[in-house]
Amino acid sequence: MSLNWDATNVENWDVLRADDEFNGKLEIVIFDTMNVGIPRITKNNAGEFHRRQLMARAALGNSFKELKDFNEWITEAFIASLAGLSTNASEKTITKFNKDLLGNIESRIYGIRKGY
Repeated sequence: MSLNWDATNVENWDVLRADDEFNGKLEIVIFDTMNVGIPRITKNNAGEFHRRQLMARAALGNSFKELKDFNEWITEAFIASLAGLSTNASEKTITKFNKDLLGNIESRIYGIRKGY
């Protein structure tokens, strides 16, 4: 299934697009809707979306420096500015997201313990 997105409900779309880094940031956010399980960005869930982005990257082994750099490049305020953006990604509750996250960490640890 393809990932589809819609930004027709994002306020100030033309102003946001004027930033030279906008397209790169937008692409990450769109793909992250699948990883974090939040397919519709609102002002109210921007903080949770951003938290899940950082948690997912930490679980993949990103260093604290990489997380800090990511946090400075794609900020919670940037996510909030995309309120109205939606995709056809599947939604995950906080519990489901955390369970999947721990499962991914456990798989990585298992691989380390087994030598691969």
